Amino acid sequence: MASGHIARISSALLRSRQSVVVRKIDGATYMNLYLRINGNYRVLRRSRLEAFEETLERIGFESAVGLKQTDGGGLPVHLQDAQGKPKRPGTLNAHAFCDGDSLKVGDEEFEVVVNPPTVLGIYFPGAFTVGVPVTPNLQAENVSSDDQLCYEWRCVMTNDSGEKEEQVVSKENTYTPTSADVGGRLSLSVWPADARRNPPPVPVTICPLARVEPDMTGLGYVSRAEHTRTTYPVDSDTLRLVSYNILAVKYALDDKGLNGTYPYCDVKALQNGYRDSVLSHELPAYNADIMCLQEVEQTRLKAPILASLPGYSCHVSMKHQLREGMATLWRKDRFVHRESKEYRMKEVLFEHPIMAEFFKALPSRLRGGFKPRNTVMQLTHLQQKSNGRDIIVGNTHLYYLPTANEQRLAMSYITMKMMQHYKQQVTEWTSCPLPPALLLCGDFNSTPDRAVHEIITTGALNRTHPNRVSEDNRDVIEHPCEHDLRFGSVAPHPDVPWSNYTSSFVGMIDNIYFEDSAFDLVKAIPMPTEETVQEFTALPSVRYCSDHLPVIGEVRFKDT
Repeated sequence: MASGHIARISSALLRSRQSVVVRKIDGATYMNLYLRINGNYRVLRRSRLEAFEETLERIGFESAVGLKQTDGGGLPVHLQDAQGKPKRPGTLNAHAFCDGDSLKVGDEEFEVVVNPPTVLGIYFPGAFTVGVPVTPNLQAENVSSDDQLCYEWRCVMTNDSGEKEEQVVSKENTYTPTSADVGGRLSLSVWPADARRNPPPVPVTICPLARVEPDMTGLGYVSRAEHTRTTYPVDSDTLRLVSYNILAVKYALDDKGLNGTYPYCDVKALQNGYRDSVLSHELPAYNADIMCLQEVEQTRLKAPILASLPGYSCHVSMKHQLREGMATLWRKDRFVHRESKEYRMKEVLFEHPIMAEFFKALPSRLRGGFKPRNTVMQLTHLQQKSNGRDIIVGNTHLYYLPTANEQRLAMSYITMKMMQHYKQQVTEWTSCPLPPALLLCGDFNSTPDRAVHEIITTGALNRTHPNRVSEDNRDVIEHPCEHDLRFGSVAPHPDVPWSNYTSSFVGMIDNIYFEDSAFDLVKAIPMPTEETVQEFTALPSVRYCSDHLPVIGEVRFKDT
């Protein structure tokens, strides 16, 4: 099963037989001209600083290819403005070609159209599923609203005689496959809608046919989605939060994943296409207000993530060299995005003034252990549209090695200090009478009995905590690890006993933390039963697309 399809378009820029499209990109030294003459497409790349007469001469020569010219030269070409006046000699291309101008090539006349709405490409899952809406994720230019585009979905079926039968099934931007589509293939055409053009531009098919598969209601997320069917209104004082390590493709499909970590998993269930299809159904089912994902790869960002969540905005941070990172998503109808920041843990430790005291107290060998780490912390400043309340959302994924408890201790303290520092900055910048409320999500690779949880929830670390001592007993972290923040958490909770479930490890290592002074926990969405998870030994499986399960919780503002 293919994981997705991307299509690129050049001819989509061509709007009709009687127009020449000029594409000017801000900051570029060149511009492109697209026209169709004598039945052939012509694309010219010319310098914006070139005199327009030289460009016209080139158009004339290009247009004369294949025609019999008595003088061996090109076709005559003239450029006039909208009032029919010729352009001033020597005018540069950047200023000569304007919207509404007239370009005459031989006996044909074209209207100049500059930077029209243009569809460049699309990404969607490699297979659709009955009952799951699909909204294409478009790459477009100069498109400010969806009503500037036309859509046409078609389903192609093969009948008993082997003949293909095709019919239009929708002209909306979102399509929900039905049982009638099973066994068929879908295609989508998208083109700019332009009332000025008559006849309208030729539709451009920008994504290939994709299989339509039967309903996947047996997936593991369905039982949990029973608790998240509702969407909180934009003026609600309750937030639904999701933290989810979606398992990077590189870890699922490498030799370690296939033969070592997940030998019990059906190989089909580890394939990118299968897992992406499951994920594209799962993510929207939770109706989250804020969603924090870990192990996100750029190749999966457009689809299945953004393609399945059209009502969300997103900030992504990639780890250096690892090609995977984190994504924080929020509902566009509920929040205004103010700012996003990302911090490399080792850079903060070695360079930021607020960590100077801790850096000096850290044994030199432990400092050296930080240098190869790629751990990133992401902070996103959101503001509620309904009441102007500021929220800061943290998202991180701490180093995984089981023997590196002291490194995760240091990383959790860095996270607290940076969140405290950023909270102070936002408080000074904004005029809101209440300080920003803090949330922290992530894969912490630490169970609740470890130092990470204690530092985050109590604001310090007990002097006798065993994680202060390195695994080989050679080093001790003496610093008190104190900070001014206090957090509650979704886990540990009777309904959330674990978040990572493999044949070699079962534990609660993912969590959602909320600032105690700002939020109360409303409820924790229960994990599936252990019997359900063990149906195919452990995670991942044909029912669950990751070795982690999302932690889902609902919190309510205390001051509302």
